[in-house]
Amino acid sequence: MTSFLRDSKPFVVFIVTLVCAGVIVAYPLFDYDLYWHLANGREMLAQRHIVNSEIFSYTHAGMPFVNHEWLAQVVLFWIYQQWGGIGLNVFKVLMAVLTTAVLYRTCRNMGAEPYIASLLTLSTILVCISRFNVRPELFSLLNLALLGYILHSYLQRRVSTRALYFIPVIMLLWDWLHGAVYGAALLTAVAFAENVKHWLAARRRLSRPSNNLLPGLNVWVAVTAATMLLNPYGLRSYDIFIEFFRDNPLAQRVGEFLPPTWETNAPFWVFLCAAGVVVAASRKRWDLTQLAVLLPFAALSLRYERATAIFALVATPVLAGLLPQLLDELKAVRFGPQLRAGVALCAVTALAGYVVYVKLDTTQQNGLGFRVIESGLPVGSARFIQDVGLSGNMYNPGHFGGYLAFALAPQYKIFQYNHHTVFGDTLRFMDHPEELDQWHINYAVVTFANEIQLLFPPAQWASLYHENGASLVIRRTPENAEIIRNYETMYYQPYRYSFDDFRRLATDPRVYPRLMHEMGTYLAYRRDPRVSALFAELWLQAGDVISAEQRARLVKRALRFNLDDGNLLQLAQQRVRSLPTQ
Repeated sequence: MTSFLRDSKPFVVFIVTLVCAGVIVAYPLFDYDLYWHLANGREMLAQRHIVNSEIFSYTHAGMPFVNHEWLAQVVLFWIYQQWGGIGLNVFKVLMAVLTTAVLYRTCRNMGAEPYIASLLTLSTILVCISRFNVRPELFSLLNLALLGYILHSYLQRRVSTRALYFIPVIMLLWDWLHGAVYGAALLTAVAFAENVKHWLAARRRLSRPSNNLLPGLNVWVAVTAATMLLNPYGLRSYDIFIEFFRDNPLAQRVGEFLPPTWETNAPFWVFLCAAGVVVAASRKRWDLTQLAVLLPFAALSLRYERATAIFALVATPVLAGLLPQLLDELKAVRFGPQLRAGVALCAVTALAGYVVYVKLDTTQQNGLGFRVIESGLPVGSARFIQDVGLSGNMYNPGHFGGYLAFALAPQYKIFQYNHHTVFGDTLRFMDHPEELDQWHINYAVVTFANEIQLLFPPAQWASLYHENGASLVIRRTPENAEIIRNYETMYYQPYRYSFDDFRRLATDPRVYPRLMHEMGTYLAYRRDPRVSALFAELWLQAGDVISAEQRARLVKRALRFNLDDGNLLQLAQQRVRSLPTQ
């Protein structure tokens, strides 16, 4: 029995690691860019060819671009088509668990004990948590882990040369899934460092390796390079990455392309500091390949928040190779075992504390859950546009472009999307509002308060619909007069009034009918339990201000996307009882 427990311990640690990783990345689905990928995937499945030109906007229709994520977009839309948003979230967790398994196995091949491999792997997943979102980047994280496994295991003689055969295949598919720029950088760094080490050994500055692994590595690096060059969606797809090294205005404003801070990614800074301590303490055993991997990716991660996950993935195998001997040396130091146990206890406590205080708090963005978050997306505005049948050209900020393309295409064309190689700086209109005149905008879905004030002032534009993070406005023209008369929001303005303000407004019989009409319109196009509860509360005080038939129509409209709302269902039942029998 003792022998069985001892032999099964690594397997138990491995399974626990996978479960913990799954819990860490199991958070609700919310991502603006996801819907752009879904829209492209839908069109590619429908048209049976790769979308490589702009098809959703009227401002840049037909403009070519290299769609380096086309295969991922097809896969993601197919999953969405079969199982919806929850299916996408399950897929995300499975991809993270698979990445965890590969990274854990790499750490073990580098000589790390099960507990150390588990701790390093989970720390990496924690650094990567914000990148494990439902988007093509998932494939980059997995492929980088796979490439690292093959390279490090080959150099450690844990796998044969046959494992290198998979590198060209991985890189080819990777270029179609998300663009293999990080893989190309890792492969180049390893190959360069190994060749330099061989060159130095040949001049007797270092001892020559007894079993030279370099020829096999060089052959398959060359095969990989040739495969990627022959790929029609190979090197051309890297133009979008090159833009981020230039003075691209969008890259200077979007958070993931800015330097990381403690507030945006505290686990990264803890990981970086711990990695620095381990590398500094192991300076007598520094290897050129290790430094060639660590230094460029560390510099990249300090420049771009988005690259913090990449650094963690490439650094973890290196740390797994350094830590075993460092820990053995620590045993010989006075109080070494106690210090080692203390460090392990602190690490385990930090991970457990994260699970308790973050994952179990479902109100947080990274809280445990698989639901799809619609708050912050212009869900109601899109439905309103379709239902009412708004005509003319639409304006939208860049980050709404993906969802509006997914929800409104092909009937309606968007204004822009955050694709900088196609649309450029999507915020430039804030500084140059006169540029909008050429497009003859008739209605707009806006999000920023200053966007309304500068581009769509209330004197010339009427508000038709308000939701969390978005407002729908329309130009005040004779052609739009009927729509404005029916839907202009004079009182239901959540960004301006609180719930207590709405209760106070409802006491005025001159305001009450219009306020209830506007709240009913809001609920007619999206689900919102908080507003429906307030609506039910105010509905009960209608008295003789509005008739039973009018109240019946209000409840019927509000139930459209709130059929599971108990407050509204109760009102519907009361309405049926209150109506006169025929």
